[in-house]
Amino acid sequence: MKELFLEAMGSVATGVSVIATGGKAGAMAMTVSAFASLSADPPMVLACLRATSPINELIGRNGLFTLNILASGQHDVADCFAGRALKYPPFSLECVEWSGPDMHMADALVSFHCRLASMHTAATHNIVTGTVMDIVVNKGLEPLLHRHGHYHRIAR
Repeated sequence: MKELFLEAMGSVATGVSVIATGGKAGAMAMTVSAFASLSADPPMVLACLRATSPINELIGRNGLFTLNILASGQHDVADCFAGRALKYPPFSLECVEWSGPDMHMADALVSFHCRLASMHTAATHNIVTGTVMDIVVNKGLEPLLHRHGHYHRIAR
């Protein structure tokens, strides 16, 4: 069942995002493909993070995170924060230009800066929810997509 489940989920095209946190507890960023809008009133988002990742503790201690939705052409950034970097050490915060102290990526399609609302464990992952405090939108960009283990762009 696990293999069939992974194959089925891999056939679904998803956006690619990088969740980042910075503060007194430290800074870190990690690529995630499981994210969603949770509520419009109040504005909230959620992301699913592997429960064993150290970013969970940092998000919990900092109480803040930014969900950066990647634009097409940012596959190197996605790889860096997935631990597959070629130009920089894996998970290096230097592989992208940051805009301000809130861990917004300068060239991301959209960035949602959030106050941590909750963190729940479900099987192998934590479901992190956040109340959106700020949104940065870079108009005119297209999203980076992921399907069957490869990055894609929207066909025009």
